[in-house]
Amino acid sequence: MFHKELSQYAEQYQRFVSLHREEGILEIRLHGHGDDQASIIWDVEVHHGLSHLFYDIARDPENKCVIITGTADGFIAREEIPNSKPTPENPDQAVPSFIWDGVLSHGRYLLNNLLEIEVPVIAAVNGPALYHAELALLGDIVLASEEASFQDTPHFFSNIVPGDGIQTLFQRLINPVRAGYFLLTGEKIGARRAYELGLVNEVLPADELLARAWYWARFILDRSPLVVKYSRIVLTRHWKKLFLEEHGYGLALEGLAVGAGSRMTENDPAKRARGHDYNN
Repeated sequence: MFHKELSQYAEQYQRFVSLHREEGILEIRLHGHGDDQASIIWDVEVHHGLSHLFYDIARDPENKCVIITGTADGFIAREEIPNSKPTPENPDQAVPSFIWDGVLSHGRYLLNNLLEIEVPVIAAVNGPALYHAELALLGDIVLASEEASFQDTPHFFSNIVPGDGIQTLFQRLINPVRAGYFLLTGEKIGARRAYELGLVNEVLPADELLARAWYWARFILDRSPLVVKYSRIVLTRHWKKLFLEEHGYGLALEGLAVGAGSRMTENDPAKRARGHDYNN
């Protein structure tokens, strides 16, 4: 009675996602700024908008399974976030508290609402996931193309504390030692290495990726509806508990560093970590 129909929320978010549902399987395809043939560009609107989109998807009973993928050659490989940190010309610039309050809220909602989707989520990572890789890696099944890679570009790599949940995710998916290295050095993990580390379940040629995701979605929906729904609830309970304990604290420290600590460093791109591929 109160939930939105797919046609309503599909139109609302069409600037950065295309939504297609068939057989109860909802495909979320991230795409560029109004260009559904280009890869998505991560910005404030996308960050906030996806948190609302996941809520609408979670409350729509017609969604029986969800696939999330990207467009063209990237999953999330580009970002356009206005620079609100201090610069040599304006060394006292700081992020206003009301701005960071919005980041804090939407940062929590982004992952909380993703985990509130009570049907299985399959990630089909079609290319580099350099920003918010957790949107893929929190899937129940994670498929990657041979061109996929994973990196945490927007945090320590760019002079920001990795506190928005990425630390919680990688410390559990791999281990604290490897996660610390990944988050502090700008390490980029290719698809094959991600498979070896247990980050992804399958590595496929790009032209087979989406078909494989739909195969597993249909396989899942051969089970009874309540088994499908409650299995998702069982599998996300662990993550919900961890994010409840750690998410707000990490975001608070991230905000403190951006608002105050960053004023003690020069915003010099030459001093940023360059990152590197995994070294065998």
